[in-house]
Amino acid sequence: MRFEHRNIDRNPGAAPYGTPEMVAALYRAADGGGLHVNSAFRTLVVQHAYRETDRPGNGDGCWGPASPGESRHEWGNAVDLANAAAVAPRMRAAGFTWWGPDGIGPEYDDVHFTAGPERRGDGVRAFQHLWNVNHPEDLIEEDGAWGPNTRARLNASPAGGFPDDGCAP
Repeated sequence: MRFEHRNIDRNPGAAPYGTPEMVAALYRAADGGGLHVNSAFRTLVVQHAYRETDRPGNGDGCWGPASPGESRHEWGNAVDLANAAAVAPRMRAAGFTWWGPDGIGPEYDDVHFTAGPERRGDGVRAFQHLWNVNHPEDLIEEDGAWGPNTRARLNASPAGGFPDDGCAP
């Protein structure tokens, strides 16, 4: 679902999409004042690029983005905010979990908020299906798990897209 709100601005590259639950919570938080979105929805390809460029020797190796299929941004229920610390109480009141300094677990991320259900692996599974529709001679398992076979096929995919979008009956 696309989000637009008078109190939300975003970086030009931040895709303004999320699950209905995340967008509803974001609107509740934005009703109380300004939010600046650094990142929201990410495609499998974008998450793969982030992961590949953050490896020691490629990037600085310190950001540590999630593996493709494991990112809450791919699932559509995450948003990163430039003004996270200032708006954390409002985001929590709107239904978000903050992964920041006094957030939860070992997955510390001071700009990251999530709301709504996790849809682990759906983007990976969609890509696997798309690959199989376009490459019946080179089928891969449609299990939603990121691994070397899926990674190799993503790296071999045409930048301009596949001829068959996989939507035909």
